[in-house]
Amino acid sequence: MKPTRRQYIAGILLLGVGGYGHAEIYRCVDDSGHVIFTQHRCAPTQESERVNLGNVDVNRKPKPAVCRQVERLAELLFPHINETDSILDVYTQLGGREYLSAGVTAAVNYVFNYRYNPKAGKNEVVALTHAKCLDGGFGRITEKDLPDWDRIKYKQEKPAEAKPTKEEQAQLEKTCAQYDTKLTELHKQLETTKDKSKKLQVRVDLEYYEGLKRKQCKAADKK
Repeated sequence: MKPTRRQYIAGILLLGVGGYGHAEIYRCVDDSGHVIFTQHRCAPTQESERVNLGNVDVNRKPKPAVCRQVERLAELLFPHINETDSILDVYTQLGGREYLSAGVTAAVNYVFNYRYNPKAGKNEVVALTHAKCLDGGFGRITEKDLPDWDRIKYKQEKPAEAKPTKEEQAQLEKTCAQYDTKLTELHKQLETTKDKSKKLQVRVDLEYYEGLKRKQCKAADKK
């Protein structure tokens, strides 16, 4: 489901606010026309406006595997936060603002704001970003919300493949078993269904679940 405009803005603006977003958010515009949203008051030379988000529930915590990807993004982004004064330039380097989800955009803004803290080190910021993600500070982020790494223009090192935890492996095996059950049911339906339109829908469902199984169950099959 496509997020509402209010939910999208909340994801962008809540730079680490857990629970219900009832913090003071400021929209700051500098002399060059660059706009940034922050929880801190704007500089005296900047045009400022207080933004009221109301009560927006953002306390839906992402999965640990998702937060590891957010951590990876923070690690990639941090060395570049002082290269530009515009957060829009950062969005461009990450593939374009239109390709960044609300939660990921909130995480990017969070890391970018550390450019104003010269004492903050890379390891510290990366660890804080990861912890805030786990705590739901960027709102709900799912696998579908993660950035397209192929679109990112910053130079990347190929990450080592993360080994799933026992809990994640158990959940994966359970999910794959559910796919097997569903595929068995669909094959039976395909054999017994005579209506052409229904048969076509069964074939579509079969292709969908077979694709999911191929994509997600390789690790489980190796065990």
